[in-house]
Amino acid sequence: MEALRWAMGETSAKQIRGGEMDDVIFGGTANRPPRNIAEVVIYLNNAVRSAPAMFNDFEDIEISRRIERGSGSTYRVNGREVRARDVQLLFADSATGARSTALVSQGRVGAVIAAKPTARRALLEEAAGITGLHSRRHEAELRLHAAETNLTRLDDVLGTVEVLEASRRHQVSRFIYISSASVYGRSRYANAAVAETAPALPEAVYGTTKFAAERTALSYRSLWGMDVVAVRPHAVFGRWEYDTGLRDLLSPPLQATRLAVAGKPAVLPRADLRDWLYGSDAARGILALLDLARPRYDVYNLASGDRWGMVDWCDRLAAVFPGFSCRLATTPDEANINLYGDRDRAPLTTDRLAADAGFQAEFGLDTAFADYMDWIRAHRIWQ
Repeated sequence: MEALRWAMGETSAKQIRGGEMDDVIFGGTANRPPRNIAEVVIYLNNAVRSAPAMFNDFEDIEISRRIERGSGSTYRVNGREVRARDVQLLFADSATGARSTALVSQGRVGAVIAAKPTARRALLEEAAGITGLHSRRHEAELRLHAAETNLTRLDDVLGTVEVLEASRRHQVSRFIYISSASVYGRSRYANAAVAETAPALPEAVYGTTKFAAERTALSYRSLWGMDVVAVRPHAVFGRWEYDTGLRDLLSPPLQATRLAVAGKPAVLPRADLRDWLYGSDAARGILALLDLARPRYDVYNLASGDRWGMVDWCDRLAAVFPGFSCRLATTPDEANINLYGDRDRAPLTTDRLAADAGFQAEFGLDTAFADYMDWIRAHRIWQ
């Protein structure tokens, strides 16, 4: 049963009686060595052509999920790599899925009997076969909002040129362009940590315009002899982040903290893991580059090296805000925290910044959380 649910797109290891997702891989016995991979394949007969449009041309559908130890999962449908969401929608359209009531696991019957009205409605929608429609509507709304947001990203390049020209006229001693780790794009799906030498393969408009602005800034080195350095921070959060209405990409820790302060539960779309960078450390890294006598490189990564997930952050919020709770979503449109991506990316290496400027992040998960709570109390944020 757990193998079926896992292949259908289950994102929580706890739901399949594990501590972490790598637990589905055979760990070995006294007589057999451990394995590094696990894979489950489901075969569906689509002779009546009832599958979603993107898969409906096939009479037989082969769905596979493969996991490598320490590297995460990949999904394939008839040999073509797809997103976890695509697999979840495929089964949702068939009134089933990893969290479906059609799969009765231990304790499930009692949970259905004691379900609240909202949960009962979800059961009826599943029985009616419209769960997939709700998920698609939610995804379409997100894409529409993203398209509107992307139109504003073009200002990144134009605004950078204006600031560069002003800096050139006033002969500033050094220009630091704050780029983004999003410029790496697909390069960050590799297993190893990403260095500055990795190719820039941005996937979204944000990463593309950031990279274009970065290269524009660095071109002023050769064109005008300006001292220009680009820094690529990753997953910045912490003090001084506000929801002003002008910035649409609010950090997940901020999103969860706002819900905790308001006494509302947080619902995560999936379990995540990334190397979060506290705002104070980001500022220290940028100042270190400004003070550096002679930067040896034109691009520097800026990261903490401390990887943790939003579940860890929410656990600490629950200890501070009584009544706050956090869980993983059972359907894609149920989540109220945006993680800006359906899978994790590899961390960044900071060897260049450490060697040249002696930079090392000071804030880990616990120290960052404590400092952030102090700031919220001092400024009465959202109260």
